[in-house]
Amino acid sequence: MKLDTFLKPGAIAIIGASLDPNKLGWQVLNNLISGGYRGEIYPVNLKASNILGLKTYPTVKQIKNKIDLAVIVLPAKLVSEEVKNCAEVEIKNLIIISAGFSESDEKGEALEKELIDIANKWKLNILGPNCLGFVNTKENLNLTFAKSRSRPGNVAFLSQSGALGSAVLDWVANKPYGLSHFVSLGNKAILNENDFFEALIHDENSTLVIAYLEEIEDGESFMTIVSRLSKIKPVAILKAGRTKSGSEAAHSHTGSFTGTHEAVIAGLMRSGAIILDNPEQMFDLIHLAAGRNWTFHNQRLFIISNSGGPLVLAADHAEQIGFKLGEFDSAAFQTLKKVLPSNVHVTNPLDLIGDANHDRYRAAIEVVLADPTCDNLLVLLAPQSALEIEKTAEVIIAETKKYPHKTIFTSFMGGELLNRAKALLATHDIPNFSFPERAITVLAKLVHNREEVKDLREYSAKKSTVLHSKGQKGQQLDYLHAFKILKEFKIPTVQTVKIDRPSDLNRLSYPAVLKIVGPQLLHKTEHKSVALHLKTLQEANEAFKNFAGLLRQEDNYCVAQPMIKGELELILGFKRDRSFGPLIVVGLGGIYTEILNDITVSVSDINSTEALACLKRLKIYRILQGARAQHFDINALIDIMLKVAAIAHEHPEISEMDVNPLFLLHSGLLAVDVRIIL
Repeated sequence: MKLDTFLKPGAIAIIGASLDPNKLGWQVLNNLISGGYRGEIYPVNLKASNILGLKTYPTVKQIKNKIDLAVIVLPAKLVSEEVKNCAEVEIKNLIIISAGFSESDEKGEALEKELIDIANKWKLNILGPNCLGFVNTKENLNLTFAKSRSRPGNVAFLSQSGALGSAVLDWVANKPYGLSHFVSLGNKAILNENDFFEALIHDENSTLVIAYLEEIEDGESFMTIVSRLSKIKPVAILKAGRTKSGSEAAHSHTGSFTGTHEAVIAGLMRSGAIILDNPEQMFDLIHLAAGRNWTFHNQRLFIISNSGGPLVLAADHAEQIGFKLGEFDSAAFQTLKKVLPSNVHVTNPLDLIGDANHDRYRAAIEVVLADPTCDNLLVLLAPQSALEIEKTAEVIIAETKKYPHKTIFTSFMGGELLNRAKALLATHDIPNFSFPERAITVLAKLVHNREEVKDLREYSAKKSTVLHSKGQKGQQLDYLHAFKILKEFKIPTVQTVKIDRPSDLNRLSYPAVLKIVGPQLLHKTEHKSVALHLKTLQEANEAFKNFAGLLRQEDNYCVAQPMIKGELELILGFKRDRSFGPLIVVGLGGIYTEILNDITVSVSDINSTEALACLKRLKIYRILQGARAQHFDINALIDIMLKVAAIAHEHPEISEMDVNPLFLLHSGLLAVDVRIIL
């Protein structure tokens, strides 16, 4: 959808404008006026003739001029009729602030469905319902009822929670930086995050995009758009609903069904998005990156401190999250040796020791920032008797001005003694953090992301060829037919034959395995439907006899396979997610797969490079590489991963498939068991 006139309207109607300052209709109108909006404003109220100095109209149909955007602030039961009125006078863009829709009860769900039907009929852009509104600071446009305002900035913030959005607006209100856009998504009846992400692709005012989401309904569109957007500017997502309790709360909050956390993480990674773990990281990211002209590409970090404890802790944290510490070049090393006392050990991280004053800080910072290998500098400070804290802050401010494109941030650790210095840093827009770990965490996420998106492919949803299903949805596909599908895609499988009667056992080679398979036997070990290490015909006959009870159950039958000794048992398969499409699952297999849970999940359009990256996220990857003098055929595994992805795309009737165990051998691999759910 094109949102040009939605985000930059020339004329706005406020339907439900009020004379009462305690009502949202007054607050939205007042924010719009006091924010300095330069376009035409038309309050709509059945009884009033003038609100806040503006002529007021009883109905939107009586406004003669063209309206680009209407904001509806009325009780839920009155909204549909007003939406129809807007459509009839060709108002295509609407914000519905009103609550009482799908987030509330069955009656609200029905009202929202009616809204959706009207919008689809008239091709309307609707933000909400149940939302706070939106802000476009460049246009002096504040269409929210939030009390706080943001100055113009470079961060676009989208939120499915109005309260969280209001908190962000309040938090940035007294900061030297601000937002470019704020969008409260609400119930996302028509417009969702994807529409605004697409609009932000070409928005030069937004250099960082952050979103709080409770559900991603159209994951494939999300990946298509965000994989384009994240190549241009960082996109960071805080996704709620990671647990069962969180999912239920999200549904009661905005009527959202969150989907599996694993699916969302796979989709975010495929999109090139930064994954935020909590609101603290979201606020820290805004604090670090808002208003900056930094590139965030260099992955080397330099640290200067006057205290060994915080220095060591900061260095430890950086290494734990994969943020490399840089090394001084020879010129910087020699200069630091000259300008610093002999008892200072010149290395990164650099401990200036406890008697450091502001002059020693200046000497060190000057040399480190002049080093061409330094792009990221963290300055730590703890109050010491020899240190003039405010003068040290002034040193940092002066040096920062010389290097506007380098990432320079601080962590002044302490309380009252540091307040004036922290205020100085804030005045000059130098990000300071209470603890260095918080700063390092968000900077690492940024620099790692900008490195990773260099090779990011734009996502494009594949159209599956619809094949005829041999069964009903949710049913397990016949065992031998499942093996046939693997063979069709040239996946090596163990020889598997059907055993109808005891005499069929005579033609087997031993040692062998007998299995009872059927639609209800998803976990064969739990049903005791597998007999392993059968060395003789006699043992096989005894096992077959023991299976008599299972064989009497409808659709169960017996199969035999040679006893294979696998070097490493893996699981490989896919699950079709309703939002993100087929997801490839690979990891440690065998009967303890669910317990050990060493698996990785990825979107199914992977190539060989991305498949290898998936394997590298596994704890067992070091074993796959070769440990204890063992070497496995990783290339063969990658090839099979791509073939499983092909099955997912060419067999859309399959909802789940897993090969478990998949024996990884020193040369090649072998599928020993397979389960396919339609």
